[in-house]
Amino acid sequence: MSIKECPFCGSTDATEVNASLGNDWSVCCNQCGAIGPDEDSAEFAVKAWNEGTPRYHRVHKLEEALKLIIETGERSSLAIAREALE
Repeated sequence: MSIKECPFCGSTDATEVNASLGNDWSVCCNQCGAIGPDEDSAEFAVKAWNEGTPRYHRVHKLEEALKLIIETGERSSLAIAREALE
């Protein structure tokens, strides 16, 4: 199964990653660093990434916006947060 483009940045450069401890697999975007949900196998991790869930993507966008607001105080991040809430 091929990995679809990143839902956050649109990059096609994403790979399966196995946690060093345990059997947790996830897909990671090598462009923006987005990480999909932990799954029991690489196959399930790719499936979860490809199918995605609106709630997961929304939470990720909000986390990124909040990090930017906290780190930089940049007001343009507020627009990102507002967009994620819509």
